[in-house]
Order: sequence, then structure tokens, then C-alpha cells
Amino acid sequence: MKKYSWVLALSLAWGISAQAATVRVNVINGTTGIIPNIQEVTLVAPMLGMQPLATAKPINGTATFQNIDMNAAPALLAEGTYQGVKYSAVVRENTLPGAEPGSYATDLEVYEIAAKPDDSLHVEMTYFVVTAFGDSLYIEKEFRYINNTMPPLTFKNPEGLIRFFIPQAGQSSTAVDFKHGTMPLKTFPSMNGEQASLPNELKPGETKIHVTYRVPFMGGSGALKETFYNDFDHFHLYSRPPSLQVVASGLSNEGADEAQNLTIYAANNVKAGQTLNMRITGSSSANMQPVLQPIVGSTQTVITVVLALLVLAIGLSYSFTHESNSDPDLTAQLTALQETRQTLLKQLNTRQSDTDIVEKQKLEKRLRKIYQRLQEHNAL
Repeated sequence: MKKYSWVLALSLAWGISAQAATVRVNVINGTTGIIPNIQEVTLVAPMLGMQPLATAKPINGTATFQNIDMNAAPALLAEGTYQGVKYSAVVRENTLPGAEPGSYATDLEVYEIAAKPDDSLHVEMTYFVVTAFGDSLYIEKEFRYINNTMPPLTFKNPEGLIRFFIPQAGQSSTAVDFKHGTMPLKTFPSMNGEQASLPNELKPGETKIHVTYRVPFMGGSGALKETFYNDFDHFHLYSRPPSLQVVASGLSNEGADEAQNLTIYAANNVKAGQTLNMRITGSSSANMQPVLQPIVGSTQTVITVVLALLVLAIGLSYSFTHESNSDPDLTAQLTALQETRQTLLKQLNTRQSDTDIVEKQKLEKRLRKIYQRLQEHNAL
């Protein structure tokens, strides 16, 4: 074994040094198609505590980074700020024909700003779930914002573009997730009475806002209200258990789904400023199914509602007993780690021969770091 130990050590040292790579970031204005005025682009290494790794000033729309240690940074993000909004892109190996071997590249796309949304911004209430459990009503609702501006624009307003209702009784237990991309991010709304607002900008594409809270429910009877800050053509409300009844003007009962252990209600043509005053009666349950399967409403639209009661209770508690990172770019950073993990797993599966042992060890080392970081953020 000693005969080959020095060869292995030399190969490993060469492999590590060979990971010093060139990274090119092409900066693009997705609104105008011209080169945007960005002062600098930063490479961020999620595995190194989300800290900046290097910065470069774009020249003719391209920022170039030399001698980037890809072993020290198993995953990289390119970040740039344009008109006060930070944008990120995952750095990947450059596989284009004629590309320099071992080089990496990405396109960092930014957009012009609009302060006031137009008809291109569509808002939906994906679902509204009311569950009676113990002495509380657990509320879970999700809003979906679709920014279809053409050419694409980012909506940003310091007064807040995202608004939703949280009753006074539920504000101490509120948990809010902001999701643009693949990873949800815990955030905290600003309150003005019972109106909650988020300062987050709405970039092109889809953004989801997931809201949970609980309110008291004593003696099998109570009141619940919901004020709307957007127009909704249609939405469904689901109550659990089936013995729980919801009565309100403008809310129609569409029947029970025994398989899902719930009752389905529907509301149509809801207008901004309207308040739905609901009367809740019935008994609570201490034995609810942890997950609701796909639900089919009267419009035959399949909605997947995930309501894990135990998980919800733990999540509400966790939000107020642990520090929450409200930096929206954490979403992109965790996404970069997940994408890099998949790439490395594919590369690892192709290393079959004994001659690949050094490369396999390097890949396994990078994967261990990525799994550790993802586990810290419950993003495995």
C-alpha cells in the first residue's frame, strides 16, 4: 500500500489545485435587453456561511473571476444589485462548445422596476383551511402572485405590495413563508391593525405566500373573519373535522369529502375591501390525518392542500423560539446547494473504476459539506 500512497497524495494535491477555475458572469437586463449598469458582481459561497467569496466589476456586460477554488466552494451563486433589488443566479460548469475546460459561467438577469402593479400581476388564493383542534382553530392559507409582465418587470414599493389579513387574536402565533423559486423563506410581516404587509419585491414569475396562525375556539362555537385586499374570482375553503360547520354570507357549502375528512366551501367574485364574517360551530378533533390528499373542487381544479396539524403546531412554535433569517437571497443560496448536490450525485455515479478513487473522494467530500449545510436549514 505504501507503494501507492505517495501517488495518491500527489494525485489528490493535483486534483485540489486543478479545481481553481475561471468563472464568467454575463449580466443581462431582461427588460430592455441591453447591458445594465451594475457596479459589481459578487460570488457567494453558501457553504462558507453565505459570505462573499470574490467581487468583480462587469466589463462590457461580463464579470470575470480568476482562480476560484471550487473545492472550497462546492456551490456558487452570482449576485448583483440593480435599482435596489438583489438578483442571484446559480453558477454552473460551462459546457458550451469551445468553452475553456474547467471553466464556469452563468447569466445574471436583472429587471427594471415598477412601483405600481398593473393587470399583468395576477393574485390567487390557492386555499384557505380551518381546522378545529383542541381549544383552537388553526388557519392555513396560501396566496399566489403571478408576475407576467411583458417585457418582464420587478414590482417594488416601500409601502408593501403583498397584503393579507391576520386577526388580532392570531398575531402572536403567526408564521409566514415567502417563496420565489424552490425554497420557502420565513419572514415577518409589518402590522397595521389587522392588515399585514410584506416589503418583498415581486420579481417576474411566481411567488407564493403561506400564512398560518391560530385563534381560540371554546365551547364548540366561535367567530372568524377574513378581510380581502385583492379581488379573487374564486377560492375554496376547507374545514376539518367534517362535524365543523362554517356559515357566512357569500360562502356556499359544496359538500363533504369523507375520504379527506373535511367539508368543502366555495366563494365567488370576492372584491378587495370585502370582509367575510364566518360563524364556526362543531366539535374539535384530537385525531386528524396528518396530510390531505389532492382535493377536487366544483371547478374540477385539483388543489393539493398539505395540512399537517402536528407539524403546523411545531412550526408555529419554532417561528417564535428560533432566530429567522429574513434575507430573501437565502432561498436562492439553498437552491444552488440543492442543484449542485444533484450534479455531484450524477458525477459520483459515473465514477466506477478504481482509477477514479481520487475523484470519488473529492466528490464525496463536497457532498458531505453540502448535506451538512442543507440540514442546518432543514432543506434536505
